[in-house]
Order: sequence, then structure tokens, then C-alpha cells
Amino acid sequence: MSEIFIAAAIATAASLGVWGGLLYVMSGRQKDAFLLVALALPFSALINIFVKGPIAGVLLSLAGIPLPLSMATPIWFLAVILFLSPLTEEAIKLAPLASRALREQLVPSALYAGLAAGIGFGIGEIWYLAWGISTVPAYSSYPFYYFTGFMGERFLVVLLHGAMTAIAASMLPRGAGKAVQGYILAVCLHAFLNLGAILYQIGAMGVDLATYYIFIPLLIIVAIFERLRRGEAKSRPPKESVLFSRQ
Repeated sequence: MSEIFIAAAIATAASLGVWGGLLYVMSGRQKDAFLLVALALPFSALINIFVKGPIAGVLLSLAGIPLPLSMATPIWFLAVILFLSPLTEEAIKLAPLASRALREQLVPSALYAGLAAGIGFGIGEIWYLAWGISTVPAYSSYPFYYFTGFMGERFLVVLLHGAMTAIAASMLPRGAGKAVQGYILAVCLHAFLNLGAILYQIGAMGVDLATYYIFIPLLIIVAIFERLRRGEAKSRPPKESVLFSRQ
């Protein structure tokens, strides 16, 4: 068995411990939030196998574009690839939250319901990518500690998936128009996050810069999420404290 799965298990444990713990505390210890985490686990594999893969394959075939991507790849195709993941992934992450009854039954706060769904998607993505890596013979003999870059990146991406979906989901209770705006914002943030990987693939960005690029969208996305979180906290009614009781 490829030791990439050990790396995936470590990244999963770290993500559940840190980001899952953060979700639990922020949501007011809503244990049902983890039902949304579990529900979203297969979404990455489903969207890649049945949606993104076929669409990319059809476009490559129709346009006659050779792989791998390079500086010679048409700009329009690079734009399609850049937005393909954001458009499809943000949609499937939000899908279970479209039901107001389900959303409010599990996690009354749309913000934290989105965080839960995004964390679940991100953890599922760890295992989908690990499976893909395990099929590459060149990596089959690598010990798990060779995949520290994979573990670190996936750990951060789980948070980013959660934050982006939380940002979009926070708009759901405000009506269809705001919900669409939230989805578009999440898509644009997701595309900005993926831009570094696309530039690296075509040779327009070096490996070192591509590695550290993730911290730019990370700071922006987390800042937006934190602003929404503070607004959510202010809107909650203060808990009553019983200072003394009279018999």
C-alpha cells in the first residue's frame, strides 16, 4: 500500500482536530455540525469523476488542445480550467444547505453550516487526491514523510474550503439574490486561490513562489470569514447568567 494514505490520515486527523475543533467551539458546540461534515465527504470524488473530468475531457477533445498545459495553451481554455473547479465545487458544497429545513435543523447558523460542509469537502478531497497519487508508480515507494508538502497544503485547504463555503452560505437566509451574490463571491475567491497552481502548471510561476502563493488568498479569505463571524457573534442574544437564586 502506498504510504500516501498514511500522509492522508495525518492530514485528516490534524484537520479534524484543529478545524473540526474550531467549528465545534464557534458553532456553540453544535454536534450536529459534524453530520454536515460527514455528508460532504464524498462530494470531491463525485464532482471530479462525474462532472469536472468529463467536462474537461470534452473541451480538450473538441478544441484539440494538447496536454500538459503550457504558455501556448489558449487563454480562453486556461480561464475555463481556472473557473471549472470553483463553479462546480462551490455549487456541490452549497447543495445540502439549499434546504432551509435541513440547514436549520442541523446548524441554525448558515455561516457555520457552510463551514461544516466545506470542511467535509476538504477532508474528502484529501483522500481523493491521495488515491490519485497512489496510482502513480513513481510515488509508490515513497515513505509518508516525503509527503509533508501534501499534508501541509491539504491542512490549509480544508480551512479554505470551509471558509469559502461559509462565506457563500451566510448569504442564503437573505434571499435568492444575496445567495447568488454569495456563490459568485465564493467562486471568485476559489479561482483566486487556484490561480497560483495554474500559473505554475504553464510555467509562468516558479515552484517556490507557487508554494507560498497560497498564503495571499488565505489571508483574504480568512479575513472575510472573520468579519462575518464577528457580525454573527454580535447578532446573537447574550446568554443570561444567574448570579444568585433566592430560596
